[in-house]
Order: sequence, then C-alpha cells, then structure tokens
Amino acid sequence: MADMYSTMYGGYGGYTELAVISPTTNTFWDDRLIEETLTPTWIRKNLPQSAQKQLNEQLKYAEGLTECTYEEWILEKVRKFFVILVEIGVPEKIFDVIDGSWDDDDLPLPQANIETLGLGAKAEKIFFKKQRTVMVRAIEPGSHIDYADDEIVPIEVISSRLPASRANSVIDKVYLPRQADVYYSRRRVQLGDALTPDSMSTEMFLGEVNAMRSMSHDHIVNVHASYTQGEFGYIILTPLIEQNLKSFLSNPPQTFKALDKAAKKSLLLDWMHCLTDALAFLHEEGVAHGDLKPTSIIIDSSHKIYLADIGNTRVLDPRQILDMERYEYGAPELWARKLSTHEISPATTPVSTSITSRLRIRRVPSGHSSPDSLSPTSSSFHFEKPISLDAWRNTSNTYWNSDVFSLGACFADILSFYAKRKPSAFLQHRTSKRRGSRDGVAPDTSFHANLPQVDSWMEELEKYGRGKHDETYVLAASVTREMLHRDSAMRPDARASEQCFYRVTLERSNYELPHCGEHEEDKSRRGIRSGYWARSARSGSITTDESELSEQRVEERLQRLSVAEEKKKTKKYDGVNPAMITGGGFFANQWA
Repeated sequence: MADMYSTMYGGYGGYTELAVISPTTNTFWDDRLIEETLTPTWIRKNLPQSAQKQLNEQLKYAEGLTECTYEEWILEKVRKFFVILVEIGVPEKIFDVIDGSWDDDDLPLPQANIETLGLGAKAEKIFFKKQRTVMVRAIEPGSHIDYADDEIVPIEVISSRLPASRANSVIDKVYLPRQADVYYSRRRVQLGDALTPDSMSTEMFLGEVNAMRSMSHDHIVNVHASYTQGEFGYIILTPLIEQNLKSFLSNPPQTFKALDKAAKKSLLLDWMHCLTDALAFLHEEGVAHGDLKPTSIIIDSSHKIYLADIGNTRVLDPRQILDMERYEYGAPELWARKLSTHEISPATTPVSTSITSRLRIRRVPSGHSSPDSLSPTSSSFHFEKPISLDAWRNTSNTYWNSDVFSLGACFADILSFYAKRKPSAFLQHRTSKRRGSRDGVAPDTSFHANLPQVDSWMEELEKYGRGKHDETYVLAASVTREMLHRDSAMRPDARASEQCFYRVTLERSNYELPHCGEHEEDKSRRGIRSGYWARSARSGSITTDESELSEQRVEERLQRLSVAEEKKKTKKYDGVNPAMITGGGFFANQWA
C-alpha cells in the first residue's frame, strides 16, 4: 500500500523548512459568527448617535407593505451588508442600502452595482474586496467544500515544510479561525484531467478522501476535512504531529524523560499493542499498509501514537521519489536480487492501486494470484542516497504479512531504545558481516538483507530482559522476533500479533489495562491480571483458586482468538495457510 499520509506527515525523514508564515489577523465572517455577533446592541454600538433614531422607523421604500423597522430589517435581511459597511467605516450607509432594495442574497455584487450604492470611490474599492469576508463557508469536521476561485477559505497557515522524499508536496501547519489553539496538517494535491501531467481527477481525489475517512481508528491519523479550489485539492489532517517514531527514539522529549522506568516501559508496551491493533484493523477492513517505517509512525504531545501513510500518495503525488527508509524496513519477500553488480541501479517499488481499490483486497495464500490481490508494476524511482544494492527489484504481490515484518522492525527499534541501545549500534551490528563496495558506497543496512544479524540482535535483547528479570520485555522481544521471520507464512498475522501483545501488556507490574483493544470482560474486572494474580498467589495475598480463575480467563481470551481466526479463514481469508495465522516457534509454544 502506498503512502498517502506520509506526504502530509512524512517530511520527518528529511525536509526543507520553508519561511515561517506569521499568523494573520483576518476576520472571517461565516454565518455562525454573524448570527452570534449581530445583536441590537451591537448594531447601535456601531452606528453614529444621529443615525440610531432611524432604526425604530418603518421602511420608507415599503410603506404599507410591511411594518418592519430598519433595525428588524438589518437583523433579518442585510446582516452581511451591515458587517461590510462597519468594516469599511460607513455603517450609516446601511439605510441607503435598504432603501435601494438590496439584501444579502444579492452578494457578492459586481463592481458596477457597488458604484450605485453611493459609498464613494475609495469605499467602493474596499467594499468589493471585503464582501467576500462575510460570505465565508466554514470548514466543519467531516465536510468537503468546493470553493470558487475568488472565495476566501477560512484557514490560517502558520508554517510550511517541503519533505525531502516528495518532489511536489508542501505540508502546511494550519489552524481554523474558530479553533486558534488547535493545529492541523494540510496537504495540497494537483488536480487535472488525463492530459495534465502529475495530477489526478477531482473524482479520484474525492474517492481517496472518502476511503481514508472510512479508516477510523484511535491510532490512525484522521481526515478532519477536505476542500477543492482552483486546480488543487486540499486535505486537512488531525492530529498535528510534531514528532515521529524515528525522531522520538533519537531525541525523546523531556516529558518522556521525566517518567520513571516502569512508566516508560508501560508506555512503550502500549505503543506496540496499539500499533498492532491499528494494523489488524486495516487488514480486517481489507486494506494493506505497504509502507510501515519509523517516519510513518507518529506521536503527539501527549505521547499517543498513530499509524500514518494510510492511502495512496503515488496517486496523489506522482512525482514522489522513494526514500531509503522504505527499502530498509521492507520485508524480504518484497525485494529480490537480479544480477550481482556494484553499480547503483534504479530501484523499483510497487505501484499500488488506490485505497478505494484496496478496500476490495482479500488475503490469498502465498504464491497464488487473485484478481483482488495487489499487482505491483515496475516503475523507476531513485534512492535519496547511494547504497550497495545489487539491483534490487520488487517481486511480491501481497503486503499482508509484509506489513507485520515492517512493524516488527520498528518494534526492534523500540525495544533497543528501552534497553538503551543506540540506533547507530543496531545499524552497525546489522552490517557487521558486510563490506562496502570498492568505490566507498555504504553497505546495505536494511533489515531484510541482514536477517541473521537482526535475529542475533533480538536474541541479545531477550538476554538483556532475562538478565533484568523482566518477563514482559522478554515476551515482547520474542513476539517481535517472530514478526521478523524470513518466511512470511511463518509470521503471525496482525491480529494474532495484537492478541499476543495484549497478553504481554497484561503481565505489566502496574496492573493497568492495555490502552487499546480492551476486552469486554476486562472492563468489568479491572485489576485482575494473570501475572498479578499469580504473583499475589505466591505471596499468599489471594487464594490459589482465585489465581487459577485468573489464568482461566486468560485461556478464554486465547480460545476466542482461535475462534476468531477460524472465522476469518472461512469468511474473509478463505484458503489461507494456517501457519500465516498461528506462526511458529514462540507462538506455537507460548500461546497455543
């Protein structure tokens, strides 16, 4: 699956910070603001004392036809006119506007009609520009608006950045006037017909946005709203993310550093469980991700974690280039060697169909084809920096368990971070059995090209956990190790991984429920944990029967997992190799 959201959030893999844009002080008068503002008191406050008496008089031009006063007519028919006249400094002209039979339905006025209002040359020019400020259509959550070219879009840009891996995609930090303290990310998409290079049709853009909206999960970034204007489509995303997993692990914020060790571990375990739950949700919706990497996992100021890159930036940004990170965290089945050569060759990567097509994708057994399976097409892209690649090419036609591998690679980084292993140490370990080419090109640092070294690193992390007598850490490392299996059929699927991390999080010493994916029986049994009850039983604080009851509940959860997987095999994933679900090794021994 390509990477729509990374074009909004993915600038963290390297980007150019554009000039900072100072917040403007524009006043956008949408219908709601006008209704809230225009009261009899506000009208009188803005009119000269000499003109206020006329407010109580009946309309001159409609004598005998209505008993409305000028004040009532302003409130009912010419509220926008009055706001404009107040803004340009001639509020008393509202009586001439009313007597001229004008009302808000006539806006916007062409220049020729404005001249008939008798405002004066200077005021007429200002009126022409100002009238758009009272006709603003507000951007509401979940809405899509097609703005005319001369309409004002009620949005303020604070700053912009240009991602290094995107050739034509500026990402803006924005806010809406009614929520000046809530920030969003905005992405611009070129629209056009088949003859317009590097563009997409409006229909395709809307289809992509609607499909993205259907991916609603607590740990997947959300489309707040969208709009089109002129030759561009715009997507507004929430939350605004200032940091991704890569930058977090390299330079954790002070708010994280201030946590005690137990709280840090608890947070990281929750992250791993929540991300697997989000990925399982996508797969159950028939959507593969296809571009999981540290910069596509984003973290907000409250340490909540999200999957980004859900969608199709290859469609939305045809000129994007392939960043090195996608290759490094890609699964082994996604890449295969051609002829051995030390020349840097263009890499190929799958060009997926749009997310709307992916909603029809269902898992098929490895090595089989399906009309609904992804069919990658060769397309030339270049890496941002040279590496010692022997002309890699993509060979896979499915991303299901490839997603699990990539997420497992991210988890290896998280576990290394907790064990205070530097990213540079992990990278050096991965490439310790490799040599750079004679021309000085750096060796291949990818996970899939160095799996024996990755596995030995994970083994060392397990030893670290045992040395610390940290059962939950060892379990988390063991699950991650299975996710990194070379054979895609031997990896657990996303839901099985989520269930295992759910079990891991239950073993925490703080007795808290996992942040995400809480099971129904746990909602009414808070505080009951298999590890907690077992330890308490050993210490004599609870009875053995109570401990056995807790263990029975754990087994019930695992039994439901088995039933759920059987349902998926018969309904959604007909014909799936059972090994794709149960996995081997750790899963067979520990969770069966």
